[in-house]
Amino acid sequence: MTLIVVETFSNKTIDLEVDSFDGYSLRNELLDQATSHVVIGGQVFSRLDVKNVIEKDLINKNV
Repeated sequence: MTLIVVETFSNKTIDLEVDSFDGYSLRNELLDQATSHVVIGGQVFSRLDVKNVIEKDLINKNV
């Protein structure tokens, strides 16, 4: 399991536990103008509201 943090432009920070995380695939979905919503960790987000998605392990290693 991987812990990720989703930050939104509506000032929400959500911690999610996911089976796997592919940042490159998610980035492509977020940049796709034909996509209106994305599913991250079983949660539906507006593509335009997602500000940042980071693996929590990466945050802890940089602190």
